[in-house]
Amino acid sequence: MDDRQSLRQTIVRFRSEVGRVLDGTFLNMPVPLERLLDALDCEPAISAYIGECTGTHLPEDFDAALEVDRVSRAADAVFGPYPTDVRAATGEVYLIVQELATRGAKCHDDVFQGYGFGSSRMSDIARNFTEDVMVRLIDNVSDHLAQRASELGMDDEPTDGQAKATGDTPSDTGDAPLKSLDELLGQLMKAIAQLPGDVREDATLQAEALADELAEPNPKRRVVSVLLRGLRMMDGDRQATDAIDQLEDRLRDGGIL
Repeated sequence: MDDRQSLRQTIVRFRSEVGRVLDGTFLNMPVPLERLLDALDCEPAISAYIGECTGTHLPEDFDAALEVDRVSRAADAVFGPYPTDVRAATGEVYLIVQELATRGAKCHDDVFQGYGFGSSRMSDIARNFTEDVMVRLIDNVSDHLAQRASELGMDDEPTDGQAKATGDTPSDTGDAPLKSLDELLGQLMKAIAQLPGDVREDATLQAEALADELAEPNPKRRVVSVLLRGLRMMDGDRQATDAIDQLEDRLRDGGIL
């Protein structure tokens, strides 16, 4: 197996597990934390990156146990601010998640209370903590995998969207009506249904998680971005790639991305 095939399989497995983590329930803490750590630790390409982040980029004065204690003591405290260096921030967030999992943190513990500042406290805690901590870690690791994929030339083939931009296909679509999100999601699901069996199930799970997030009154940009990136990095065909391109364009136009 060459490096491209190995990385592609890592990406598929990681995105699939991340989809399940994000689709879980905050009330089951610490299970989502443990599942996220498992998804990071079981893939050598990811665990090596995490090891670099925690081993050589972590600020000397950072102590995850002390940070969890600090946040637990103050009712309005949250984790952070994080370093501007992405690897340092990734190392800090990973160790925070690890410390919380080791302590068996429950959803009602003091450490989460600073994230509940809205009208629906438990829902707000779940949303804000997940986005600020768990999704931050997922996003940083996804960016690393995307950079590694680029270095291996896995993104050097033109997509259908790129072909249209270079004039290989008609570009005059001014009279075509804009498709709704439901239409674009339906188009994406049809394309996923044509994928090989080894990636179709994982892609379907992520597309369904994306549809659920977009159905929320205020979709979370980070979650949408992570799920879209996972779908794009799967070994799909041109039809699936084109469907993702169109969906991303629509989401940017709508201010969601």
